[in-house]
Amino acid sequence: MANSSEGRSRLENTIAYTIAGLIGLSILSIISIMVMTVFFPGSPSIPLLVQFPWLALPTSALLIIVLLVIQIRSKGKAGK
Repeated sequence: MANSSEGRSRLENTIAYTIAGLIGLSILSIISIMVMTVFFPGSPSIPLLVQFPWLALPTSALLIIVLLVIQIRSKGKAGK
């Protein structure tokens, strides 16, 4: 398997895919807010679309830091 040769754990893969998913959904949410504003100017915005990027992007940043710490610790253990 590709994961066993790279030495990446299942936790690292899960965190990486979660980061990619949260950032991707945030971008889609921001684009949909812009499209709704342009094509439907009088309609109220959907609260979930507005709040999602505010929560998902900082969460992604924290997960990137967590992933970085996990990888630094695993590289440190492998070097000893």
